[in-house]
Amino acid sequence: NYFIFFRTLTRNIRLRRQSKVAIHLPIFIDKNTPRPFIEDLSIYDHDGNSNESTAIEDHIYLDAMGLGMGCCCLQVTFQAQSIDEARFLYDQLTPLTPVMLALSASSPIWRGYLADIDCRWNALCAMVDDRT
Repeated sequence: NYFIFFRTLTRNIRLRRQSKVAIHLPIFIDKNTPRPFIEDLSIYDHDGNSNESTAIEDHIYLDAMGLGMGCCCLQVTFQAQSIDEARFLYDQLTPLTPVMLALSASSPIWRGYLADIDCRWNALCAMVDDRT
């Protein structure tokens, strides 16, 4: 069951990190962005953490792995007949991957704020990083 897998994955990451996920994405700055931008997290203060300990200037605060895992993505699996064909496919697709990553970024908005990131990859990596 996928949901059991996801629940177990997130629990194990939290146990290894020994803390909640805390990701800070840079906010996109334009003429309408208040400077400095500091998120008011007091409306979410369910566990007693103050705004000063979690909000970082000009960043969007993310505190759950589901925010990253819920992003849309495209994954393609190829099966080759031989190692030579696999190498050929790999060599042909390698130049395309940065372009496809940029085209499929599709996650510029996080928690209602426009982020200054090109794709969701760094956010996903940070959300599942279990290093302490």
